[in-house]
Amino acid sequence: MVTPKVSITVPVYNTERYLHQCIDSLINQTLKDIEIILVDDGSTDGSGAICDEYAAVDNRIKVIHKENGGSASARQVGLELVTGEYYTVCDSDDWLDYGMCEALYSVASKRDADIVLSGYYANYQDGGQTQIGGYDYTTQKKYIADVISRRVEPMTCSKLIKTDIFRRYDISYECGINLGEDALILCKLLLQPLNIVSIDSAYYHYRRDMSSGSYTNHITMKSIREMEYVYRWAERNFDDAYYAKAHTIAKINLCVATIRAIDVTKEEYQMIVDRLSVRQIISHGVFTLKSAYIIFTKIFGFALSKRVFNLMYPYFYK
Repeated sequence: MVTPKVSITVPVYNTERYLHQCIDSLINQTLKDIEIILVDDGSTDGSGAICDEYAAVDNRIKVIHKENGGSASARQVGLELVTGEYYTVCDSDDWLDYGMCEALYSVASKRDADIVLSGYYANYQDGGQTQIGGYDYTTQKKYIADVISRRVEPMTCSKLIKTDIFRRYDISYECGINLGEDALILCKLLLQPLNIVSIDSAYYHYRRDMSSGSYTNHITMKSIREMEYVYRWAERNFDDAYYAKAHTIAKINLCVATIRAIDVTKEEYQMIVDRLSVRQIISHGVFTLKSAYIIFTKIFGFALSKRVFNLMYPYFYK
């Protein structure tokens, strides 16, 4: 059996509006030696049929239809099926530059990289586009800290990862963790000593629709519990004092996300924010808009803080 150079998995759920653009960007990659695994996660629109149409005319495409289980479940099904030397993910409402796989694979093969990091584009409804440059990689320890604190985006979509690492260390997505699933699996990978290479170019196009009802925009307390699970996992597994500031920033991010939750109660928010002290923020020198806001919530309480956040939302999430 010939091993493809790159496997691309696509978790698909009710994205028929964008799916053609996504799949077209994959089948037209300049690197032809790829496999594409489309995982239809119980779509109720025409997404499943679109996947089948493409598979009928391109033998590099495999389609899996499954009951809806969430993003992590769909990602895991795809991961279990990949046969390529390297692995990446493309969300079904996003797309790739045609040269992404070739560019990243060229770097990976020349430098025997376990992970190749690249930048990405944030694409907006009005047609605007912002390039988020590649990460200036120095050491794995610093990279871990930056992933924990979200100084760097932990998405797997803009990376190429050696498939063998998942098999060798029995690393998988955790079903039910659908917000932060990429951060969690990346942290699992980073527990191992890896050869990580970073390039400055951007190839992945991440669709940013702040008005949509997507999982990342429509935050609920269920989402917050998933985020908290990822945060606590990182805190347990990266407990060196070196990561203390990163964990503090992660707590701040969790507090801000909690105030976003549409169903959060005063009591639930208080439980989260009480775990973060003002002294901790100051001692680690975390002086940001978000940390100032958390201090504000401690002084003025939940109701006013929620109203203020709604006004400040565009500044937090541009």
